[in-house]
Amino acid sequence: MFKQKTNIKYILIIIAVVLLIISVYLVIRLFPPVVEYLPILPTKPKSIFQTRKIYDLNAGHNCQISPFSQSIAAGEDKIFEVTLQPSYNDSPYELEFGSLPKDVFVEMPIQRGRGDDHLYFKVHRLEGQNRGSFTITLAYHEYQMGKFQWLTNYCLLNLVLR
Repeated sequence: MFKQKTNIKYILIIIAVVLLIISVYLVIRLFPPVVEYLPILPTKPKSIFQTRKIYDLNAGHNCQISPFSQSIAAGEDKIFEVTLQPSYNDSPYELEFGSLPKDVFVEMPIQRGRGDDHLYFKVHRLEGQNRGSFTITLAYHEYQMGKFQWLTNYCLLNLVLR
């Protein structure tokens, strides 16, 4: 009789642990982590685009940089606007730049947030010999609530170094 009560206690403990794991999993799936606003220093980001960029057909969000094309001389700064159109009103997002040309740096105070936004970033060009036309890629990662996953879309900027 004593052994049977001990076995029942172990079974109840196992059931409680399984229910706890399931409830934690459901809470994480239903309420994804909140993205915070974090300021960044004006430093050159690492390249995140080691592989080919593929547009995700499931992505319901998009972005646009204006002006799309801009020339910049050595020692100049230019300001650009990014318009974010989320798939859901309050979707968390993260932004990050791909590879930048030599002697070009980007300052973007807000790289994380929620919902639709109009953000601004500054492109700095140092003194240098680098010239030509370059495509700058901005990755727009959005947590899509209905799909419970992060999806990525891209917006482009043509930068002419003169």
